[in-house]
Amino acid sequence: MNKILVAATAAFALAGAATAASATTFAGTWSTTYNSSDAAGLPIVINNDASSPASGNFNFNLTGVGSSTSVNLFTISTDQNSLDSNDGTPKAFTLSFNFTAPQAASGSVGGVTEGESVPVYFHGWYVGSTDEGALTWNNGGNTTLNFGSYGKLLVHLDDVTFNLGGSDCDPATVAAKFTLASAVPEPMTWALMLTGFFGMGAAMRANRRRAAFTAA
Repeated sequence: MNKILVAATAAFALAGAATAASATTFAGTWSTTYNSSDAAGLPIVINNDASSPASGNFNFNLTGVGSSTSVNLFTISTDQNSLDSNDGTPKAFTLSFNFTAPQAASGSVGGVTEGESVPVYFHGWYVGSTDEGALTWNNGGNTTLNFGSYGKLLVHLDDVTFNLGGSDCDPATVAAKFTLASAVPEPMTWALMLTGFFGMGAAMRANRRRAAFTAA
């Protein structure tokens, strides 16, 4: 029995070590669609470029289940110094991900952009208001991407405000937090586990033969 326990412990220890030591590279592109027309609402500028859509690349490594990283994707701003009458109208904003590694996967998070006037207080006294732009994500800024045998990737985005005070040089950075939520053991991990299980089976058969010989 002791040999069986030793074999089982060794198999799971080797599997755990293999999983912990491996790092998976996630890479791909992001793209955005948004309102860029002053006539339709608050005009949005991504990375100092007013044209829509805008896109870019990303690349990061995750070392195992529960590991996470944050990646700065782009800056968002508006080229307006003050709000127009229609800037408070919510306009659709979509951020899409297209992964090429470790395998193809895609997903998106939607939200809205709008201009808003924010009250300003000084020592508890209202002293006026200031203008700003806001990007608010749907579903709390969360989505999940399925990478099959590599696991599920949780994506989280925070709401941001930009151009506080109507300054056209005060953009906000949009960052995505990626977390590996679950994973299936890789082929080498499976091989180590199966080796351990075969060892357990061999030990059990040897014990049965010794027991039968002793009884005889």
